[in-house]
Amino acid sequence: MASTKKTVLIVGGGAVGTIAAVNLEVGGLAAVTIVLRSNYSVVDEKGYTIESCDHGSLTNWRPSVGKLTSLLAPCNRILTGADSPQHCPQPVGGKD
Repeated sequence: MASTKKTVLIVGGGAVGTIAAVNLEVGGLAAVTIVLRSNYSVVDEKGYTIESCDHGSLTNWRPSVGKLTSLLAPCNRILTGADSPQHCPQPVGGKD
C-alpha cells in the first residue's frame, strides 16, 4: 500500500499556522515545514510551547521536517497563515 502522508509547506508559524501543523503532524496526515520570519530564532532554539484542548501540553514541539533550508523538497500543498494577503486554495505545482 502506498503512503498517503503528504508533504506540506506552511507559510507563517503564528497561532493558526502552528496549530494547523500540529494537527497535520499528530494526525499522521503530513510531514510539515513551517516558514518563519520574525520568530525563527526563538522557535529554532526552543521550539513551540502549545496548550491544546485536543493535543494537551506540547513543549519544545517542532515540525517533523526540521529546519527550512534554501533547498526545499517538493510539497503537495502550500498553506498560508490567516493574516496573509493571498491564499492558495489549490495544489501548487502539479498533482497531489
